[in-house]
Amino acid sequence: MKMSINPLSGKRIDNRRKLVFDEQTMNYVSLAKGKKLIRDPLDPGKLSVGQKLLFHPLQGKYIVGAHKLGFDPLQGKYITLQKGEKLRYDPLRCEFVIVSKN
Repeated sequence: MKMSINPLSGKRIDNRRKLVFDEQTMNYVSLAKGKKLIRDPLDPGKLSVGQKLLFHPLQGKYIVGAHKLGFDPLQGKYITLQKGEKLRYDPLRCEFVIVSKN
C-alpha cells in the first residue's frame, strides 16, 4: 500500500489524492486526482480548484468553469455550460435554454 505524507505537516494523505506545491504560499495543497490548482491571474492571492479557468467578459474576472461559457443575448449574461451542453433558442418559450446531448 502506497502512503503519501505531507512533508511540511507530516500528516498522512489519502492515496486517491495528490499533493501539489503552491509556490506563492509555500505550502502543499491536497487535490483530488484529475483536478488542477488554478491561480486567478487578476487576483494572485486567490486559488481555485477546478478543471478550467475562463474569462468572464461582463464581470471582468476569471471564473472556474467546467467546460465553457455560453452567452445568452436576451438576458445579457454568460452561462457556464457543462460538458455536452449547448445553449439553444427555444421559439415556443422565446428564450435560450440549455440542451444536453443525452
